[in-house]
Amino acid sequence: FTGAYGTGDCDTGVRTTFDDSAPVRIAVAAPPYAGRFRPDGTLTNLNGLPLNGTWKLRVSDDFQQDSGQLLC
Repeated sequence: FTGAYGTGDCDTGVRTTFDDSAPVRIAVAAPPYAGRFRPDGTLTNLNGLPLNGTWKLRVSDDFQQDSGQLLC
């Protein structure tokens, strides 16, 4: 996988937004993933869950031949 989620910097760039009703699935889109995309799973599974609390973001690089950065 090569590519980026969103374009530009954190303040003025175009971010990646996951939306169950987006016209294009992220799995078939091409980078950079700037705009709205349907996720691989369904976000509606999160409806009704509390927004406040402890959130965890897990990021992993499964490929030794490349490197990456998490910004914003």
